[in-house]
Amino acid sequence: MAGVRPPRLRQVDLEVTPTTPPSQPLAVAARLLNEGQPEDAARLCLKFVSEMPEATAAWRILGNARVVQMRYPDAIRCYRRVLDLAPESAEANNNLGAAHQLQGESKRAADCFHRAIALKSNYAQAHCNLGVALRKLGRLDDAIACQHRAIEIAPDYAKAHYNLGNALKEGSERDASIHAYRKAIAHDPGHAEAHNNLGTVLEGQGHTAQALGEFSRAMTLDDTYVEAHYNHALLHCFQAGDPAIDKLLQLDSQESENRRNKNRLAFALAKARADLGEYDAAFAHYVQANAVRRQRSNYDKSAMEQEVKTSSPLVKIVQRSFRRQKRKAHPFRFSSLAYRAAEKAWSNHCSPAMPMSLPPARASTGNVFDATPCKMGRIRSHRRTLARHTAKRCAASRERRSFL
Repeated sequence: MAGVRPPRLRQVDLEVTPTTPPSQPLAVAARLLNEGQPEDAARLCLKFVSEMPEATAAWRILGNARVVQMRYPDAIRCYRRVLDLAPESAEANNNLGAAHQLQGESKRAADCFHRAIALKSNYAQAHCNLGVALRKLGRLDDAIACQHRAIEIAPDYAKAHYNLGNALKEGSERDASIHAYRKAIAHDPGHAEAHNNLGTVLEGQGHTAQALGEFSRAMTLDDTYVEAHYNHALLHCFQAGDPAIDKLLQLDSQESENRRNKNRLAFALAKARADLGEYDAAFAHYVQANAVRRQRSNYDKSAMEQEVKTSSPLVKIVQRSFRRQKRKAHPFRFSSLAYRAAEKAWSNHCSPAMPMSLPPARASTGNVFDATPCKMGRIRSHRRTLARHTAKRCAASRERRSFL
């Protein structure tokens, strides 16, 4: 399906090789699909299945067209129809699993891939797709094993090397992930996602210039790849008349459905405007980015405040600790237990759902209380002083009890 990849079809693979020679209308439909015309291909297939309801090839091509159109429930229905007509089709099980995976149903997807492998043990695509599903389910070791198996079956399978790199990267095996991404690029030089992810790993290791080069290559290979534009913008120093800004504006005007892409583009444009000294425009883009992020996270400020007040056991620990003080305490003079509980409560219940977020380039510079090192030093000093006073009070209390 080269040339017709929808935004999310970057990791799983559909089986597009026909199991039987298609008739002339289906050959035309397959060609239209490969040329990036899924609507026309779907129209031909619908007409064909209305006349020949048991044509499995037509249902399969129609399912592939629905995947390209990101109509995943319709694609699932098409692939189930194929399985009704041909229950032993490993390819149909693989495609059904890919549609479930694209819809975010990793458990169902894994079951489909397992069935495909049971029917066809040397099916490299199914092993690769199973690895993707298992990685989404948090089973990294099994995911890595699946990608190794896919590579063993098809050593030049670029997508298996790419997905292996993703699993290794998630498992913090950075050097191994770099090697896997380079293998993917060697087998498929036009793999924009491999260039982009290789850049993110290199950036994490401090190789900024190399990372910037990888992001630029990813943008050249796929000029609509928002993630590459975003990563490039965070490292690039924008100048007046920079064509990259015009491209970001063009993508922002064209993007209407994908909230993650809208968020990324707004942050990238904010960084570009800040580099040019246009701080009012940069602030407007930051506001837009955070508004999109709130929509993605379904943040409800009142509900969050109510949860923190009434539902959090950590907050209740803090409240009990303060009630035991029986006096107004200095803000930093509470027990070590309360301090740790407050820190956990803040990080677990407040930070992930804050309505505003820092620009990603600066997000790692803050800490739990956004306190300066000097202030944190004072906090530690107060905690030590409180510990000494607590020990003295406990000793005095024991003496009184022994005297009585």
